[in-house]
Amino acid sequence: MKPLFVEAPFEVTNELEALGLDREGLLDTVARIVAARNNCTDNDVPAARGSQAYFTGTRVLRDIYCRNGWDKCEDGGMSCIFHKKRMIKVVMVNTDDCTGLDFDSLPQNRNRKGPRTDQAVSINQMWLQGFEDNIIQINPNQSDLQHWFLCVYAEDEVVRAELSYPKSFKGGFFTDFHKRIILLGADDGGNRPDKMRDYTPPDDIDFEISVTRKQA
Repeated sequence: MKPLFVEAPFEVTNELEALGLDREGLLDTVARIVAARNNCTDNDVPAARGSQAYFTGTRVLRDIYCRNGWDKCEDGGMSCIFHKKRMIKVVMVNTDDCTGLDFDSLPQNRNRKGPRTDQAVSINQMWLQGFEDNIIQINPNQSDLQHWFLCVYAEDEVVRAELSYPKSFKGGFFTDFHKRIILLGADDGGNRPDKMRDYTPPDDIDFEISVTRKQA
């Protein structure tokens, strides 16, 4: 069965609110991801753009949401944000050019993922067995923990993004989704990079800098 593809603005707003998220905050995160990628040069190692995107995306998700009911989480070695009441985790992932498009092809992570992601998607599968009427059911059991992924494709002058809920995983890659909530799709993805290239965070986001003395 084809994943639920949520694209209409009011539907996206409703879906995100049900998850305790908002489009503005997620787009701020995407903008910072694009800026981090664009700060890399040809003298960086080949993996730098993807790594900087992941590091920045994870940090900014925490900067924005960890004062709004979310906590940073490192359980199982998976860096993410976690909403304890809703039993939801959100993980940033770099994905390919199928991101944000309603085609037969589905977005895939750019780099092969390991057993942690496999386990996360397996937990999603268990939760989906009790999924009825598209309603979020909150239950503090492991089988009710949801793993959502902020999927971001940024290449040259194109940026697309979605918040998606995978339901199958094989050989280190996503193979199917239950739901895809489109943040930047085919109609607006190409218009974002110029605005994001010199992006600075909103004034009300505080970034803490920790300074420690080097041990002798």
